[in-house]
Amino acid sequence: MEMRPPHPDDAAAADAALETARFYIRVNGLLSPGEPVVAAVSGGGDSMALLGILRELGHPVTVAHLDHGTRGGQSAEDAAFVAETCSAWGIPCVLERADVVRQIRRGESFEAAARRIRYAFLQRVAEEREQRVATGHTADDQAETVCMRQRRGAGARGMRGMPATRPLGRARLIRPLLSCRRTLLRAYLRHRGIPWREDPTNADPEYAARNWIRNVLFRDRIEAGGDPVAEYCLLAEESRAIWELSILETARECAAFDVPAPDEAPLSVPRWGLEQMGRHRRRVWWMLW
Repeated sequence: MEMRPPHPDDAAAADAALETARFYIRVNGLLSPGEPVVAAVSGGGDSMALLGILRELGHPVTVAHLDHGTRGGQSAEDAAFVAETCSAWGIPCVLERADVVRQIRRGESFEAAARRIRYAFLQRVAEEREQRVATGHTADDQAETVCMRQRRGAGARGMRGMPATRPLGRARLIRPLLSCRRTLLRAYLRHRGIPWREDPTNADPEYAARNWIRNVLFRDRIEAGGDPVAEYCLLAEESRAIWELSILETARECAAFDVPAPDEAPLSVPRWGLEQMGRHRRRVWWMLW
């Protein structure tokens, strides 16, 4: 468990983290004032900051934690930490354990299986309560995601990164901390005296591609004077604007050539109309169909 002494600058940084999250929630319509919410809490720094900030902003929280049964018993320690924290703070907690290894599908990686099972769990908890579910994704996570997609050759659609909100079954997933830097959130935790746990696998560059980006690629760019988190978050915003413009222009060409909108198109679409559209617009149409 991490509980580091506060730094003299932590007070200002903690206030900045809180106000950044408050503003992001408001401008993206993620939550109404005082709206109850399910929070996905792993026990790590980002999710503990999410829990603290949501409570501080006046949102009644139900914590959802899934023990993946991994890391030689450390995941069970994470679950115990979350349960103890919720008990001490008087917060409802839904805690379950999953044997991810036994549920891996053919051709599926452990990480993909764990993600699938975790989101199915969060969806169920949120739908049962008819509430939104918040995750602790940060600006750093956004930058790492965009970098990974760039290395795979993604276009504007993929380079948009993670959205502030998306459907999750009948519920909705929200990311209130997506504009917050991880350094600000750690300052928030230290200043508020909130403990958290560190997953040692996050520091292993060979464990996952994201770890290599975070601990090797980004670190090298920072040492060279760059700010990869800011750069990739800006790239995500620019890509989102380009993609939305492409959708708008595709809609205009649909109207001009009497082609149905992708979300309204039948299984059979007249070929002539599509062929009159520009190549890029036609590709966007097929992506949305």
